Amino acid sequence: MRLLTGHKLASAGLLLKGHGLLGGIAARITGLTSNNTFGATAQSGASLGFAVSGLPDGVTVTGQSWRTSSAGELATTATYAPDASTNDLENLFVVLTLSDGGSLQTPASVIRYPAPVAGTLAPVQEVQGTGTPSVNLAAGFTGADLTYSASPAWITISGSTATIADALRSEVVAITATNSGGSATVDLAVSIAVRAPINVEVSPLGNDTTGDGTVLAPFATPQAAQAVMIPGDTLILRPGVYDPFEMLLGGGPASRITVATLPSEVGQAIIRGDLQQHVVYGGPGITQDNATRDGIRIDGKNYITLRGLTVEYVWRNGVFIKGAGENTVTGNHIIEDCLVRHTGLSGIMACGERPELAVAANDPFRTRHITIRNNEVTQTNVVTDYNDTVTNSFGEPGGVGEAITIANSLRYAYVYNNYIHNSRQYGIDFKNHVVDGEITGNRIEDVVRYGIYLDAGETDVRRILVDGNIIQRCRAGIVIAREEDGNDSGDNLIVEDIDLVNNTLANLSRVGIHYQRHGTKDQQDIGYFRRVRARFNTLYNTNTDGSYRDISIDGIATFGVNRAGQQIVSGIELIGNLAWNPDGQMRMATDVAGDPRFTVAQNHNVRNGAFVGDDPLFVDAANGDFNLRPGSPARAKVTTAAYIAGLYARDSNGTAHVLPTSAGAYYAAA
Repeated sequence: MRLLTGHKLASAGLLLKGHGLLGGIAARITGLTSNNTFGATAQSGASLGFAVSGLPDGVTVTGQSWRTSSAGELATTATYAPDASTNDLENLFVVLTLSDGGSLQTPASVIRYPAPVAGTLAPVQEVQGTGTPSVNLAAGFTGADLTYSASPAWITISGSTATIADALRSEVVAITATNSGGSATVDLAVSIAVRAPINVEVSPLGNDTTGDGTVLAPFATPQAAQAVMIPGDTLILRPGVYDPFEMLLGGGPASRITVATLPSEVGQAIIRGDLQQHVVYGGPGITQDNATRDGIRIDGKNYITLRGLTVEYVWRNGVFIKGAGENTVTGNHIIEDCLVRHTGLSGIMACGERPELAVAANDPFRTRHITIRNNEVTQTNVVTDYNDTVTNSFGEPGGVGEAITIANSLRYAYVYNNYIHNSRQYGIDFKNHVVDGEITGNRIEDVVRYGIYLDAGETDVRRILVDGNIIQRCRAGIVIAREEDGNDSGDNLIVEDIDLVNNTLANLSRVGIHYQRHGTKDQQDIGYFRRVRARFNTLYNTNTDGSYRDISIDGIATFGVNRAGQQIVSGIELIGNLAWNPDGQMRMATDVAGDPRFTVAQNHNVRNGAFVGDDPLFVDAANGDFNLRPGSPARAKVTTAAYIAGLYARDSNGTAHVLPTSAGAYYAAA
């Protein structure tokens, strides 16, 4: 600020300060209303002026310059009108020119917009599924430079437009408008009424543009149909061939999303990938399309049922279910009555995270509650242009998945009554941080490798019931292992609380039941292999190669203690099982008698360190009838009441055991 000159105070050499005072001289802006909260407030278009007192005799104001901190010099019209191009939080002041050549500045006044004034907003009244309503919030307020917020925050606001999710609700939302001068709140009543679930039909003869999902006007693709669906609806696929697709929405506990056929058209809706030219596996094909690499993809959704569909000729998985990522939980899906065939990887895969990505044993389970029942899964892991350079442990090309895969951070998996046959690799695999599940009543035949595989991977597999399955003509029946792969990353490598009950294992080339210490992938002194119980299983002709074992516990018997000094192996049971090879030689050769880690008791032809053979007299083993004839020496083998308690109370036919009871999966009275 310049020195005042030309009057008697100039010799003092004092500067005029921003508070507008010097030796009793004062200057101020007039036309502003004082506000204790916000400072001086200007109304838009207010008539502004200035007042000066205490000027020396003869000194007058000869000019003025209105200025702001952000906009520089304003016109000298003595008015101030905030607009959209001007920041309202401005420091407004006036520089006055004095007749003696000096100047004087008024104190800066903070200019704010007038606080918004609340009006009303019309209520939103919609029916669920008829669209996503939007509201112009500016209609409810008077004011400038307004921003909006909502409580609760399920309304999405962009600018002055609020978008309301199409979900059942009835509540009042507080909408607040704010500017620099203050805020105001208006209530918005929102009522989204439920509509009854509907069927939305899709047909290859339909039309995505003119269709509405009715019988007479179906959509052509599942993607278009999902755009008009809400939780609780059913997508009906009429007979024909469809491209692979992804589920775009999920349901809720009482409002599942279902994709199904009509009851009379089961199997006639075919989701077909681009491997149809690969009927002869490994033939020339089409470059993989990542968008359609799985037949049906469910990624991070909840409560979906797939029923009665055929999925075939896809590059990777027939049905692929995945969680939404770390620190989220999704699931509650059902896959039932489907036919899945000709896949380059698994027929049906459910996982918390893709199996090639690592998860920790303390991962909070990204996917939960998966039910896979009454499906037929065949010809999986076939050779395709996608996987023809991938080989399994036998050097064979093709996929390295399973017919049904449960993997990588998944809890509560139920695999019931599926028919799995003529596939490479494994039948059913629970692996790598899979806890609490059941594999029950499945029929697995002509699978190249294992019928059922339980694999802790690099984390854990725990609390799994394997009950009443029939496994025939595979390399191995049931295998339990820890494929830790040499990654010495912690102490959570756990196989624990596994129950093998009432399973029938027949005509296998290598082994019936194998508790495996993997030769190259489990050399670690960490974790546990404990409480693995095999009771009342029937093994018939499970060593046709002649060089392996009907029941093998050889590998795990060599485990010692872990780093905490605790036994890695404990609580291993072989009780009430029945084994028979037509050559009369049973092979459970490891002698664990006297080893407190193992209980081998009341079996038929399963003994410590002995090659034994006593024909159990099956009714018709050659044709798969493993009931016992009268006079069978396998009757009355089990005499301990604790051995038929709980999970073990009934045989594979559902018949209650009565002591003394027979060994094997099929109870016969003594």
